[in-house]
Amino acid sequence: MLGSIEKIIDNKVFIKLAFDPKNAKSLLNLYVFITDNENSFIGEIIDIDKVNAVIMLLGEYKDNDFTYGIIKKPSLSAKIDLISSDSVAKLISYPL
Repeated sequence: MLGSIEKIIDNKVFIKLAFDPKNAKSLLNLYVFITDNENSFIGEIIDIDKVNAVIMLLGEYKDNDFTYGIIKKPSLSAKIDLISSDSVAKLISYPL
């Protein structure tokens, strides 16, 4: 798990990281998969500091179909995991 959601403003998810980012590879522009009960979302890390990161929500993934844009938002208890660019390309059916 990447971290825990602190707040959500518009299509940006602000998270507190579960590790020290100085001991990891660069996280900027990496993709995340956010799961929350029956809802799933794909986002991109757009900002990071020593303890926090900001994720821009790109779209929703439901019933094996990706839809650009966000209608619902994840809850504060949603799980956030990094995913590879290849996985994102397969999920959204578009090469990155």
